[in-house]
Amino acid sequence: MQTIQQELQESLVDQQNKWQEQLGEQNRKTDQISVQIETLSNQFQAFLAHHMTRKEVGSTSRGILQTPARGSLEGLLS
Repeated sequence: MQTIQQELQESLVDQQNKWQEQLGEQNRKTDQISVQIETLSNQFQAFLAHHMTRKEVGSTSRGILQTPARGSLEGLLS
């Protein structure tokens, strides 16, 4: 009877160790994913900041397709 109890206890200890190893592995993976998400978030923020700056600078320029002045448009139509 003691042998069965000992075997069960050893089995439970082994199972607990396996679960702890799996939990540790999951925690490592979660940490890696968190770092990747933070990196992507920083890159995205830098991307947005860069493009917003370019857009603001571009908004003061006339752009490629300029709207003709009113007098020049009337001259073309007549």
